[in-house]
Amino acid sequence: MFNKVQKFIALSLLVLVQLGCSENDPQLALKRVAQHLNVTYRLVSNVDVAGCADHFDTACFQSTLSLSLASNNSAEFDLYFSHIAPIKWDGHPTLDIEHINGDLHKISFPANAFTSGSVNIDFKAAFWHANHSDIMPNYFVAAQGLAPELVKNTIPAKDDVYGLDVVLHKDAFTDQTQTRRGGTDNLPLADSEWFYEHFAAHTATKFTDDSHRIIPKVKSHVIADGEVLTLNDGMNIDWGRFTVNNAITELYSTKLSDNENAVSVRLALNSGLGEFAYQLNVSNSGIQVIAGSGVAVQYALISLWQLAQDNSLPLGEIEDEPRFNFRGVHFDLSRNFLGKEQVIQLIQQMFLLKLNKLHLHLADDEGWRLEIPGLPELTEIGAYRCFDLAENECLLPQLGSGIDKDANVNGYLSQADYLDILQYAKARHIEVIPSFDLPGHAREAVKSMEARYRTLNAAGKPEQAKEFLLTDFEDTTVYSSVQFYKDNTVNPCIESTYHFVDTVIDAVQRMHKEAGAALSTYHIGADETAGAWKESPKCAALIAANDDLNSVDDLKPYFLKRVINIVKSKGLVPAGWSDGMHKVVNDATNKDLQVNVWDTLFWGGHKIADEFASKNWMTVLSLPDVSYFDFPYANNPLETGYYWASKNTDTLKVFQLMPDNLAANALQWVGRMGTPYEATSASALQIYDGVQAQIWSEAVRTPETFQYLMYPRLYAFAERAWHKAAWEVEFEPNKTYEFAGDKGQHSEAQRQDWWSFSKALTKAIANGLPGNVNVRIPEPGVKSANGKLLANSAWNGLTIEVREADGQWKRYATSSAITSNKQVEFRAVVPGTQRVSRTVVLP
Repeated sequence: MFNKVQKFIALSLLVLVQLGCSENDPQLALKRVAQHLNVTYRLVSNVDVAGCADHFDTACFQSTLSLSLASNNSAEFDLYFSHIAPIKWDGHPTLDIEHINGDLHKISFPANAFTSGSVNIDFKAAFWHANHSDIMPNYFVAAQGLAPELVKNTIPAKDDVYGLDVVLHKDAFTDQTQTRRGGTDNLPLADSEWFYEHFAAHTATKFTDDSHRIIPKVKSHVIADGEVLTLNDGMNIDWGRFTVNNAITELYSTKLSDNENAVSVRLALNSGLGEFAYQLNVSNSGIQVIAGSGVAVQYALISLWQLAQDNSLPLGEIEDEPRFNFRGVHFDLSRNFLGKEQVIQLIQQMFLLKLNKLHLHLADDEGWRLEIPGLPELTEIGAYRCFDLAENECLLPQLGSGIDKDANVNGYLSQADYLDILQYAKARHIEVIPSFDLPGHAREAVKSMEARYRTLNAAGKPEQAKEFLLTDFEDTTVYSSVQFYKDNTVNPCIESTYHFVDTVIDAVQRMHKEAGAALSTYHIGADETAGAWKESPKCAALIAANDDLNSVDDLKPYFLKRVINIVKSKGLVPAGWSDGMHKVVNDATNKDLQVNVWDTLFWGGHKIADEFASKNWMTVLSLPDVSYFDFPYANNPLETGYYWASKNTDTLKVFQLMPDNLAANALQWVGRMGTPYEATSASALQIYDGVQAQIWSEAVRTPETFQYLMYPRLYAFAERAWHKAAWEVEFEPNKTYEFAGDKGQHSEAQRQDWWSFSKALTKAIANGLPGNVNVRIPEPGVKSANGKLLANSAWNGLTIEVREADGQWKRYATSSAITSNKQVEFRAVVPGTQRVSRTVVLP
């Protein structure tokens, strides 16, 4: 065994050897820089930053990047990093921050740059950074002719409660100028005292304690007082004329029995009920399900499974049917690829919550995620981000992806993977809607097809090279997309673009057919293209030759009409996002077009939804105010997620949604900056076809983060998608609504229903409804009053625990409020489980 002196000598010799080797080996020298370069990202202020107008047409913030290296390097190197807001000014006299593309930036360091040991670079960027998750991980260094190396102290760690990424190179945000988004941000910081008041305002002092409530809530449940049917001998499902639902038998695996005393579950068809409606009768003689279809049978048996968790059932009758026929979830696999397993897990959760549409976002700027026969470049190149500035092997690094093709955010679904997903979903009566974004948000396709062109052209095959090209190489237009790309839009003026679209749709349609899950709806994206094509010779020629085109502004509608017609020609329903589809809103007045309305309510989004619905579009509400689950749960820098439309989307807010009367949500919600707004309802009630929850994955790099953001909000979303609450404000024409907070006309009834729902939610989690998913448990609210620490909970049924200093956790009781001069910690616990919240530490 080495003693301490021997260890010190050995380590010193190792360092000397490394230093000596690095002098002769440039790669080792670069590796040493990556190992020892210390990066610190410090946010200076989001508020009242001087000089913003000189560089930006919007708000800006200022930060400092501090870099230190213990030993001065002798060679040149470049530092690359992701920064989601483009940096347009830096204050260093000799070093410049260069914006490469998208969020990728570069600083070039000359030889011997660290003679003083450290370098500080002040800079300004657009908008704001108000959450820790805004700061991207995985900086890397590179030098000519050498392999890049990740900077060690920017590789994220994991938190010890949820396993979320923790960026170590940031300074914590502790000042209001860091947590506010400019001077107009009035949204209060969600600290422990704010949580206490927030939870108190939505706690019901009186409510109906419905121990048999399930999620989503059924339309009607009449219970015979005190009488139950015991299930100790299991159940036996008599499928009769219905096809056996293997997903249901798998769900019931521990409850099914051939025992002669098993409770019989009899199924009957009544088409008069409606396709998705069912009745469930529990009596002493057994259980009877009467359903409008096999799908309705599935819904009935899922309800029965939830009710049977306590191994007994109350006698009584249930009548139930869904509120909306379209109850969807959008999963962005493109920005960061989380793999087939997460899709399968999500489908299982959707199955249990009676959700029925899975919108898979399979292509966007940062990655193409589905294998397409005949176009291997889409996945061989477009499914990966690594360090290849020429983009012959992969796309540029983005979103903190790092340098390696084998990084966990890279990859794609093989055809076999996709078939498995389709079949798994079909077995649970869930329709998969594939989405490949065009004409913007398409950099992955553009660059993949450019790489294909270069390869085939170099091989002397110029015609094949052009076959699927999406680029006019003579186009000199300078533009910047919403995500700050300068080259992410397909050219609508060349025929190869439409050949590409046609080929992809055909391939996807064949996969669905092979899986036995016919493709019904194809989502074309259609959103966010601005400033492109102005200097494209191909587009100038098309406009000159086409009497229906007067300017570049007509090109997007032209493109959308052509692609919509391609989709329709294959017997499919075209779908797209509202900003793009609004370009052609007057060109179709029937139900063969679907629109996802993603306009925010506080900016008048209800008017856009009403316009589409009034023109008979299939209108699906995809509201960022409340159904973007990549947004933070609360206005606290520790909460992860983007927040351009909402910085406080907790489970309660999702539960509060009133989708039939969108304007009335102004009664209970404020705008993104915490300012109340007014909304006036339309002159006539418009009927929407459904609702969709979204999770975009720019800030979602791991399965743990995906699950944390999705659950439990998905349970509240399922509640509103399936069940209309009695407290929802009914539509009145031309009525103006303004903020009333928790004093609105519907608030007391809503509080009672929320307290009942949250108890059912706690019970469902305790009973294992989520399986192994990473469910976020809300931390307690804590405040000091009269020298004592008081705590409360967001949900009915959670247990609050407390401990002093390093003591043992013990149950907190309001009757024994804590008085202590020591550090005190609080947490919430789901009873009977290991699921806990973050710890609240005071002082």
